[in-house]
Amino acid sequence: MANHTVHKTVTQTAGADLTGKEQRIMKYSTGGKVAVATSATADKFAGVLAVGNTSNEVVSVWDAQESGRVPVIAGAAVSAGAFITTDGEGRAVATTTAGNNALGVALTAAAAAGEVIEVALNRFVVPS
Repeated sequence: MANHTVHKTVTQTAGADLTGKEQRIMKYSTGGKVAVATSATADKFAGVLAVGNTSNEVVSVWDAQESGRVPVIAGAAVSAGAFITTDGEGRAVATTTAGNNALGVALTAAAAAGEVIEVALNRFVVPS
């Protein structure tokens, strides 16, 4: 995988136990905390977890509102150039569905779930 560069990492409070959830897509949850994203349509993506921790403790998140390249765990096979959203476990999956929230665009491909891809952050809603 190519080197990733991100312009901004922010600290947030974990809304759940995020130990071992690094490189997964995060959403904003109750009280402005972050949790693993589980919905391509309902979740507002906060970014990608850089450093996890237990519930109500400080975590580090690569901010989805900043441009940059970050590693994300794939939830299925992904082609380079695909729009990226979340599966039910915060893993990157491709989407072309209008109205889905997208974290960005895949810069590298994954042959299967569990592989790490590089994503260019550029949060948007997939157009129709």
